[in-house]
Amino acid sequence: GWDSPVTVGAEWALQMRDGEVSVSPAPTAEGRAVPPGMYRAKVQVTRSVTGGDGRVRQVQFLSNPMAFFITPQADSVAGPSAAGVFTLDGLGFAPAGAAMTILGQSLTLGAGANPAAGEFIIDSDTRLRFQPPATALRGRALPVRVLIRGASTPPIWVTLP
Repeated sequence: GWDSPVTVGAEWALQMRDGEVSVSPAPTAEGRAVPPGMYRAKVQVTRSVTGGDGRVRQVQFLSNPMAFFITPQADSVAGPSAAGVFTLDGLGFAPAGAAMTILGQSLTLGAGANPAAGEFIIDSDTRLRFQPPATALRGRALPVRVLIRGASTPPIWVTLP
């Protein structure tokens, strides 16, 4: 969603060796926050090449674009409260377009102060609260996922009473 490409380097621990590139994404790129979602990257390498005339020239090589995901992070889940609400702590929950599922069943983003059955509410970038749908299976562990712009947390498991 950025207007122009950004260049990353040391802050992303960019390394190139034997034709392979590795990076460890950082929370920012050129001072901009990098929220969860799908991104594309290209690698540009500049090499010094000596021509037949003995002159050294700079030649740039550009890779094909490659897609990668920055995923939101789900650390822990607590609950349910007396009202049946669970609290999920993690990172990367606040960008627009957040979605949540329990056993593949979508929950709706709630508008009130507390989530109703089948809803979730984003309290902050690091916390959300949800109430499973009334039809959700009880008594067994169910996978809960948070999806931000196409990127999903690994499942975090809850057992509904």
